Amino acid sequence: MGKKGSLALLVCFLCLVSSAWAGIDISQNHLDFGELMSGAEGQKTLRITSDSADPVKIKAELSSPLQGIVSIQPEHNLFVQKGAPLELKINALSSDAEGKLHLFFEKVERGAITSFGSNFVSLGVSVSQTVQERRSLSIDKIILFEAEEGNPPVLAVSIANKGNTAEELSIFALAAGEEYSARLFIPALYGGTENLILPFDLEIGEYPLKLVVSSSSFSTEKELPLIIIPKGASVKKVSLPAVFSEVKDGRVYVSSILDNKAGPLPVKIRQELYDGEILAAKSEHEQILFAGENRVESSFELAGSGKYLIRTTAYYGNTYTDTYENSFALTGAGEEIPLAASLWVILFSLAVLVLVILKKKKWK
Repeated sequence: MGKKGSLALLVCFLCLVSSAWAGIDISQNHLDFGELMSGAEGQKTLRITSDSADPVKIKAELSSPLQGIVSIQPEHNLFVQKGAPLELKINALSSDAEGKLHLFFEKVERGAITSFGSNFVSLGVSVSQTVQERRSLSIDKIILFEAEEGNPPVLAVSIANKGNTAEELSIFALAAGEEYSARLFIPALYGGTENLILPFDLEIGEYPLKLVVSSSSFSTEKELPLIIIPKGASVKKVSLPAVFSEVKDGRVYVSSILDNKAGPLPVKIRQELYDGEILAAKSEHEQILFAGENRVESSFELAGSGKYLIRTTAYYGNTYTDTYENSFALTGAGEEIPLAASLWVILFSLAVLVLVILKKKKWK
């Protein structure tokens, strides 16, 4: 192969690598927590999406000035793919610090993880503190979803805390003699929706629900219609676009991504863990899915090295989602390895080999 042909191969390889990561989108490029009240904690949400049909594994690292001050949730299964976005909760304690949040990307293709050290982004993170308290808590929206008979109603409360200190929010609901109360801890800078499951067992009909929401700075009371409909009467549309798994300390942690296009719905998630051809463990539990994207967590203990398969299915009534399968292998050292060779690693190895050959020819 001539020098031009070798150069063309390298260019092709680099183009492939570049295009593999073009579809990653991150909601913010800088996380500024401003001046937090001394002793307070703030929270921001970082949303990551991908247009890739293959999963992309994400590794999050904080630079040394932020360690012990900033934390990231969740800790396991930081994956994203088309139809399965990832939301990271970034929490910061009041302090005076500035640093970087590094996000490294590894593409998982046909069961193999392909890592490129140059595929990462660095987001600026800054936090400071003050003794001057600033409170600004508000309720943006309240939705009381109708519920089928036998299912608990769900109250969705959209909250915005633009202050620099945490707030405690009290919620009280009363309908047909049944009561519900809760106290919510709202970090500074929090913006999001809290879904509250009301443990009411009511017959078909419409009931007035008295709702009281209060904090240290405000109190509001309103009446909402609570509607109970016949079993099976609501529109349901649930899909299972992705299931991610990660091995750590002898356990496999599984994140099932379920997309609910309708209102809150009790759904059963069934999972089976196979050790080779043998069914090693299984689980089934019911969880209420809220409207939109839901991430359901589970885990299994692993017996040791070998090839494993996880099958996941979600269902409600007689309606089942497609079954999602995850395959992985575990070495004797407890390390997770891919079950398929990576095309990207092969291409990279070929490119390095071509460069070595060219150098040898040059010095002959």
